Amino acid sequence: MNKRPRSYDANDEANPRRSPPNTQFRSTINSTAAAANALNATLTVYKEQLISNLKQNIDKPPPIGLTLQESTIKSIEDTVNASYERKRKSAPLIPNDLRADIFPATGLRIGEYKFLATHKGTLMVGFYYATKRLAWEIFDIHGGIKYKIEVPWQNILAMRAIIEENKHGILQIKLAKAPTFFRHIDPPNPRSHPKWEPSNDFTGGHALKHQVHSLGFPPGDLDKYYRKLIQHDNRLLQLSQVSFSK
Repeated sequence: MNKRPRSYDANDEANPRRSPPNTQFRSTINSTAAAANALNATLTVYKEQLISNLKQNIDKPPPIGLTLQESTIKSIEDTVNASYERKRKSAPLIPNDLRADIFPATGLRIGEYKFLATHKGTLMVGFYYATKRLAWEIFDIHGGIKYKIEVPWQNILAMRAIIEENKHGILQIKLAKAPTFFRHIDPPNPRSHPKWEPSNDFTGGHALKHQVHSLGFPPGDLDKYYRKLIQHDNRLLQLSQVSFSK
């Protein structure tokens, strides 16, 4: 007997006695960042005081007949700097949770516009937490051009994820206004980062007329990214709990 598809509900695993996941996440980031900053500040002060004391003592009579030369000071300073760098790099870092998630999708539909990923990497979805944007990257293998649609989180009116075991996942987003379009350009220097320039709508006008974007994903791929997305923003979390209407 086939299981009935369900929309993902953020309350399925919620514990009412616990703090909201977004609050816990921010608390963890703040406490970890504070600890890292305090440790780095302590190490910096220690290094500066040690080097300053060495330089101040260079003109004083050396103990037990030793001579403290400029070259000796430089050698000790290099050793202190190297030790400082090792300790700084081993200090706790701010969590990596703001790093973007970029993962493949199988298809995109906007109105009558459809794009199917016939080759690996031709349709990629990005969840950008630092800039609070979603993006669909589309590679036209026939024209050799890569396009992108960007959606700011604040432009989202409704959203839902339909997840069924061993079935393709579906993400639906309803927008308040048309998204922005970009076209990929190769930099003159191969070592430079790729660049995007503003582009006209490449969906035949459908993305300008239709509010709902539907994306398909391989089985099991959408769930973890969607959970992380709604935990990063209270508004998206609330939208995920409201019935989706086209």
